[in-house]
Amino acid sequence: MQEERVTILVALLDEGVECWRPVSAEHLSDDTYRILDTVPEGETWLFQPGEAVRCKEREFSDGTGLTAYESVSYFTAITEIVLPVPGVISSN
Repeated sequence: MQEERVTILVALLDEGVECWRPVSAEHLSDDTYRILDTVPEGETWLFQPGEAVRCKEREFSDGTGLTAYESVSYFTAITEIVLPVPGVISSN
């Protein structure tokens, strides 16, 4: 299975104004992604590398971007992919 890499936006903290950092992320399921990049020296991110986050589209003055808004446990993110849906019978 090949991982699907996308760019998401993570909020920067301690900047004085609203700032977002574009980062590489692995798409896990639906609206859930795992942050792959490392934090550059001198920056503080709302979410950390390796963290699973939920993302949603957000309007910016220059277009839309996929923004991280909530941390989710990596276990929760993976089980959303792997575990069967109750009441659904597999044909395997």
